[in-house]
Amino acid sequence: MRCRVVESAVRSRFLQYAAVGAVATAAHYAILVGFVEAGWLAPPRAAALGAWVGAQVAFAGNAAFTFRGAPVTLAAWLRFQVTALDLNHPGGALAYRVKGEQGDFVYATDHEFGDPAFDEPLVEFARGAKELVLDAHFTPDELPLHKGWGHSDWRQCSEFAAANGIGRLWLFHHKPGRTDAALEAIRAEAQKVFASTQTACEENFFEI
Repeated sequence: MRCRVVESAVRSRFLQYAAVGAVATAAHYAILVGFVEAGWLAPPRAAALGAWVGAQVAFAGNAAFTFRGAPVTLAAWLRFQVTALDLNHPGGALAYRVKGEQGDFVYATDHEFGDPAFDEPLVEFARGAKELVLDAHFTPDELPLHKGWGHSDWRQCSEFAAANGIGRLWLFHHKPGRTDAALEAIRAEAQKVFASTQTACEENFFEI
């Protein structure tokens, strides 16, 4: 009997979570499609706004129904802030900064360093972040053959982190086919420039 009760509770919790997720997804795409079709925002910015609205819906819905947590307060809503910034990538791309009580998280992949019009705003945007995920697709030797592709190398990333008060750097957007051994070697070289460097992989979690 106890197993049946547990199974029922898990099934109910899963259905509540799925329902909240469906509503949040609908809100996300309603904003994205509506704002793009109306001509109010470009697709990348509409996607960012839709993601923010969907996150708010998911946060409120899961707090109210799925996890039965404390009521959502204005202070809790205000603590959750996401800002976006244009990056240097063909077709456009966005960096995101998520505000956290223990420090901020910045995600900035699909970016090619070298254009001050993008690099200087990124400095201000990322400065002081606790965690920074940055585009390290190429090695310094590979990069000159791929100008204009919209990606950077690990040395540029580590130098950027060292110069801008970053707590920890995560090298990401690994080149397809790069082996684990090659990534470990890249990490070791990058740590000579910025000691607090890691290579991002599946199942990394961030607490901010």
